[in-house]
Amino acid sequence: MRLIRSNQFIKEKYYIYFILVFLCVFLSEEVSTDNFKPSMEMLIGKPRVTDGDSLRIGKTRIRLYGIDAPERMQTCGAKKSKWRCGWESTNALANLVTNHWVTCYKKDIDRYGRLVATCTVGSVDVNLYMVENGWAMAYRRYSSDYVDAEEIAKKHKKGIWRSQFIAPWKWRKEKKKIN
Repeated sequence: MRLIRSNQFIKEKYYIYFILVFLCVFLSEEVSTDNFKPSMEMLIGKPRVTDGDSLRIGKTRIRLYGIDAPERMQTCGAKKSKWRCGWESTNALANLVTNHWVTCYKKDIDRYGRLVATCTVGSVDVNLYMVENGWAMAYRRYSSDYVDAEEIAKKHKKGIWRSQFIAPWKWRKEKKKIN
């Protein structure tokens, strides 16, 4: 039996490390979001949640297609029973996506330069989840995809449907008038 010389063993060891480092660098470039181009059709990454209908993966801002969630500072309910529905909506989205790989499929680019997309966490449709759990409304102005899910959430008084609230688009309009 022939013994491998220590120099040969070291060369083989470094060769393997070189290949592993090369593959890691190559693969990380493939999932990098810093170079996302608006023409791309899909984006994958671990997101940060902006509010109940917005994410950020790397430098790319993402608006969830077809839904509108209460703004982060929005409250719901009557005067004596107000609650922070905007924060709850944001928290619901964060609980679903934080520390998970999210795949977003481009639908459009909005007037603010955000990627408008449907997103998934594994097999869970994030947009649908937010609406069917009552943390967002179907944004009928742009899509009818989530109207049925909204009706079910409303019927079962889930999320924002458990109390009075102002539709997010109306709330933003009122805030704009005040400011």
